[in-house]
Amino acid sequence: LGFSTCRGNVRLRNEDFGCALSMGTRDRELHHILIVADGVGGRPFGADASYLAVRAAAATLIAQLGVVDSTSGDARQKAAEAAMQAAENAIARAAKRRRIINPDGGLQTTLIVAVCPPGAGSAGYAYIGDGMGICVGRAENEAPTVFMTPQKADPLQSNLLAACLGPDVLGCACAGQFER
Repeated sequence: LGFSTCRGNVRLRNEDFGCALSMGTRDRELHHILIVADGVGGRPFGADASYLAVRAAAATLIAQLGVVDSTSGDARQKAAEAAMQAAENAIARAAKRRRIINPDGGLQTTLIVAVCPPGAGSAGYAYIGDGMGICVGRAENEAPTVFMTPQKADPLQSNLLAACLGPDVLGCACAGQFER
């Protein structure tokens, strides 16, 4: 389980943040968690927004998944949705402190939250933005599962978002489950 990012070919700065971790008991792993945020490039404070989103989402997942029986797909999806809401709230609080009142002020990011079982089973996810989720099978002949559709304003232009977190949320988050 890991996380890697690169700045890409368009922007001068990398405004991505992410977190990959496993949670469980002393006896067994219960969840693999992946959180990825990509600050909206070309706007101010994208890196700040992505950091705030990842931090809030991770704290929420650790608190929520650590206390409830959360090994069902429904529980994993609800935890991912709660993490998305926590990220939205954290960015809204930061925007208020900084007196950013509209999207032109920046502080915007995309966010993907996936909570997966360590083996086969139902995973839950929530996302907003132009990210794409693909679960690669373990068997050589197993086809990858695409479980997220990028939210783009124009499918032919790579940098036009239809949804992101920010002072005013653009679009809406999506959530669901997929089988591993």
